[in-house]
Amino acid sequence: MPTPALPRTFRSSSRACASCPPSTRTSWTERNPRPGPGSPATSSSRADPPPPPVGISTPRLWAVAPRIIRVADHPRGRSILPYGVQSATGRAPHAARSCAAFQERDIYPCSVPRCDTRHVGCAWVVGMKTNSQQANGFTLIETSVVLVLLGIMFGMSVPAFQSFRRSHLLQAGTETLLGQLRLSRQKAIGMQHDQRLTFSTATNSYSVQDLATSQTFGPFAFPREITLDRASLVEGGVTGTTISALTDGRFSGSGEIVLKDPRGVRDTLSIQVSGLALIR
Repeated sequence: MPTPALPRTFRSSSRACASCPPSTRTSWTERNPRPGPGSPATSSSRADPPPPPVGISTPRLWAVAPRIIRVADHPRGRSILPYGVQSATGRAPHAARSCAAFQERDIYPCSVPRCDTRHVGCAWVVGMKTNSQQANGFTLIETSVVLVLLGIMFGMSVPAFQSFRRSHLLQAGTETLLGQLRLSRQKAIGMQHDQRLTFSTATNSYSVQDLATSQTFGPFAFPREITLDRASLVEGGVTGTTISALTDGRFSGSGEIVLKDPRGVRDTLSIQVSGLALIR
């Protein structure tokens, strides 16, 4: 398919830049001469417009024609080429697209600027994006790698978190039982009522009874996943699962209460006749 000729409205120039190939350094006028009076008119060449009437002063056409905005003059660092010139240079041969064909005073058919063209070497590159800033964001591969790393870290932290949680539950259960023993001792001293504590390994709970009023509080369950492993309390020479806090601040016996978590870790609560209760 033959290359269409450049529209007649472009003014040619005989200058050529050094970056153009030697075969294209001839001017557009030399390669495509204007048809003379005797040459037939074609679809790609038109007859010269008639001269202006004598006596009427007309300004030079290049003085009112739009000019190319250089890269240094444009606020965003781009050179602007009108829309008509873009479509024409896309069809014109290399000589017409070179720097020699478009000089500062060349006449363009359209004065509407478009900022999607820039000058590279000696050719006008049409339709290229000139935004030099890189697009921000993450690729799918980068996102997948981050998700995999997060999954590995989460999987490694789950066992440690479960171990910490179970240790905390065991400690909380033991401290709660210790607080209940001390509270029963204080009530016995303050109210002058003996307080009896009864432990049950079958129901995994304990209860408190006021011996003066026969009022029972409980049963109180241990924290989840914490079991009452053993209650060995010696009262009056008999080993059982009950012990009383007396009005004088002492306990009626001594012994040990053992709590256990699912891992088999145990906490032992020691009770002494003197009224002292502690975790060991």
